[in-house]
Amino acid sequence: MSILICIKIHTRTSIFDIFGVVLYRINHRISINIYILILYIILYIILMTRKLLIVFDIDETLIQYIPNKYVDLWESKKSLFPTDSYIEETNSEGKKTVIIFRPKLRQMMQLFKDDPFFVPALWTYSERDYSNAIANVIIDHFQLPQDIFLFRYGAEDIDEGTGIPKDLEQIYQNFPQFNKFNTILVDDRYGNINNESNINNGLCIQPFAPFGPEKVRENLPPKEFDKQLKDNIFESVIKIAQQIKKDIKGCDDEDYDAAFSTESVFSEKRVKRMKLDVFYQTFAVKFTQVVSIGTPFLTNKFILIENYDKYPKKMGGRKTQKNKKNKNKRTNKLQ
Repeated sequence: MSILICIKIHTRTSIFDIFGVVLYRINHRISINIYILILYIILYIILMTRKLLIVFDIDETLIQYIPNKYVDLWESKKSLFPTDSYIEETNSEGKKTVIIFRPKLRQMMQLFKDDPFFVPALWTYSERDYSNAIANVIIDHFQLPQDIFLFRYGAEDIDEGTGIPKDLEQIYQNFPQFNKFNTILVDDRYGNINNESNINNGLCIQPFAPFGPEKVRENLPPKEFDKQLKDNIFESVIKIAQQIKKDIKGCDDEDYDAAFSTESVFSEKRVKRMKLDVFYQTFAVKFTQVVSIGTPFLTNKFILIENYDKYPKKMGGRKTQKNKKNKNKRTNKLQ
């Protein structure tokens, strides 16, 4: 008996993509059970080559970093945090810094460790050294494989020529096995998602900021601080990732190839198909201040925003060189 399974190397995805048929010869016949088994093997190989890339921001997404000058603030609340939810480090100058891990980070990273379908990566606005340092801290603390992160990008990896922060198109070029169909960016700053490359592949999440989302750390009101301690955002991230997995593995080979570079993970059609509508929210991006009396006629493109002045003016996204320099100091303290 001879069985030939036709396989081609898919240059676009750099993976084995079965596209042929099974040829067989046993007096021109083959057991139906063997034939079904072969088809199952082919299907298994196809599905195992499909993966989801999840690119994470670092600060206020995975962790909150407490520099030395705010350690006293940390000490005043330290007893309220579980002992395995943070690490304290002292550098060569005797200055203490703290890294607080977002709740459920352990469970999420364990999922990535156990299921090779999920491929995590890091991209921060700080320097690449900081990205490497935080990656190593997470790996050591949660006992993960050294190569669990596909890459650890920093500010140096942002193409200043395009003007696009954390441009996913750069990733598609560097790692052609990933594209719009199987890549998402998880970030707490809308400014990193609000561009043509990322808008339909971005998952904008609530900041993890027990000491405030701004650079200057502060005591939060008790209700807001308690909300941070009980943060469960990663439970939803895991749920969304599992739904994306079902969607990707549910596609036949032809549909997968056709959608690979054209159908974004969070396109409206696909969000509905994955039954993730509950996470679909509408935000106003640009505001127009108009002198008015009473309430004008409102539409879905003209909405009255009350208490406009109470919101911070910053949208996130690109940080100044000054901020980058400050974050570079963090890297030195972590080494």
